[in-house]
Amino acid sequence: MGTRWVVVDDTNSGIRYTGPWFQANGQNDDLGNFGPPFLRTSHGVNENASLCYTFTGSRVMVVGTSKVTPVAGAMDPSWECFVDNVSIGSKPPISFPENNWVFCEANSLSNGQHTITVRATVRNQNTFWFDRILYSPSSSVNLDTSLILVDATDSSVQYGSGWQDMRDIGKLTLQGGAKVTVTFSGTSLKWFSLIPSDMPHASTSATYSVDGGTPVTFFLAGLAAGAMEPYNQLFFEASGLSAGQHRIEVVHGGNSQTTPLSLSYMVIQNAPAPAGSVPPPLPPNVSSSSSASSPASSSSGSSDSAGSTTYDSLSPTGFPGSSSTPAPSNSSGADASSPSFGEEHKGASTGAIAGGAVGGAVVLIALILLLLLLRRRRKRNAMDPQLNQEKSSPNIIEPFSGPPSAPVSFPDGGSSSYSPVPNGPSPGGKSGHIRQYPSQSTVPTGPRAPRSRNSAYSSSQASGSLADQRSTPANSTSQLLGSSKAREAGELGDLPPTNLVSAQSEIPVASTSQSPSATAPQRLMRHEDSGIRLPPRESMLELPPMYTPD
Repeated sequence: MGTRWVVVDDTNSGIRYTGPWFQANGQNDDLGNFGPPFLRTSHGVNENASLCYTFTGSRVMVVGTSKVTPVAGAMDPSWECFVDNVSIGSKPPISFPENNWVFCEANSLSNGQHTITVRATVRNQNTFWFDRILYSPSSSVNLDTSLILVDATDSSVQYGSGWQDMRDIGKLTLQGGAKVTVTFSGTSLKWFSLIPSDMPHASTSATYSVDGGTPVTFFLAGLAAGAMEPYNQLFFEASGLSAGQHRIEVVHGGNSQTTPLSLSYMVIQNAPAPAGSVPPPLPPNVSSSSSASSPASSSSGSSDSAGSTTYDSLSPTGFPGSSSTPAPSNSSGADASSPSFGEEHKGASTGAIAGGAVGGAVVLIALILLLLLLRRRRKRNAMDPQLNQEKSSPNIIEPFSGPPSAPVSFPDGGSSSYSPVPNGPSPGGKSGHIRQYPSQSTVPTGPRAPRSRNSAYSSSQASGSLADQRSTPANSTSQLLGSSKAREAGELGDLPPTNLVSAQSEIPVASTSQSPSATAPQRLMRHEDSGIRLPPRESMLELPPMYTPD
């Protein structure tokens, strides 16, 4: 926030003049390009004189008209300033006549009451011209009826879009429709600025409105070709207002090809609001978020044309924050760091803010749940690495597809062949018969057939053979029964598979009768396929019991 200053004009009754002082009659209004004296008034004296003013604050400066002539190697008139009877020196005069020249200033006073004194020395009937005093007040000072200077960086000034810095002097805009709103308490507001020479010079207009009232148009004259840029120009004055809070909205009516609307400082006639009054509403389309964010005006050194003395915050306008000499031309029309032109910012609605908050919370929760799910899945896969493989390769029961067994030959002249019992029904569904074997036949010594879990054989002598019976494929072995111990036990160990047997093999049945001629009823059992298939290495050959003659 820029420093606020109290303006004490030369007509203020608090100033004590000593000597034959008189008021100007407008003869200095057109001197130089620093603008006319403040309120176009000043006090002059043609001989040695002084003035003093008592204030409460920490900074002070004296402003007047620099109009001197050299006399005997010195400038006439001359001046010197004192604070509490201690000299603070003076700023030498400029070599050509100018208004709004800082005569002297003190920036580091103790925060309290002080008296500023100006002593003028005049020779050869020249005139010393005094305009005003400015001071930075202490917080305890009552400013209800004071003139207050508010610069362009004050927090009470709220800018819309399209505004940019105007060197170190203030703000400006080239954008048509650009707005700025000022909130203040008082009965009048004066808007001061300059017309920059490095911007378009075509004349245009702008408007201001007080408390949302009817806009009032004011003129932006522009510059003639080759003219110097004028400072401290009064753009408009809103006066006759009721005491209390007010808001002024100023809108640029030009464009990028016309004179910009600019602001250097304002002077407000303070007037407190009556007790119980309500401030007027904020005009539409200006958001409080667009308030000026520029830092407070910084003190910058500047020197006079003679180059003998340097002062901080000296201003050609006679106010803090502007340059001490005419500002050099800027090669570009806009500051590179200034905000881009566009529509003004508008405050977000409460509903939009609430909706955005809820939506963001939902998205955040969904992301958290997804991360937890992925983490759990990775942990489960790490604990059971075969889970996916087991799921992708289920245990499927397939039909038995082993090769058929090879024929088995029998000793002692037996002419029949031996094959395993089929492990499923015959495809043709035909029944078969059992061929009769000699009573002295024994268990074949050829290769054993594969084990059948549900195999069954007749216990009596057979008189026929299995005819037209189709067998399903089965495994076979190649181990011979050689030892009598194995024959007694009726078992054989696991043997490797051998050759294949024909699909229409007959089943040998050992005789159980007392004589070859004896016959007995025979029973044939057909086994149903259970659907379960065992690996070949677990196969076992089952043989009928061995019988011997009585």
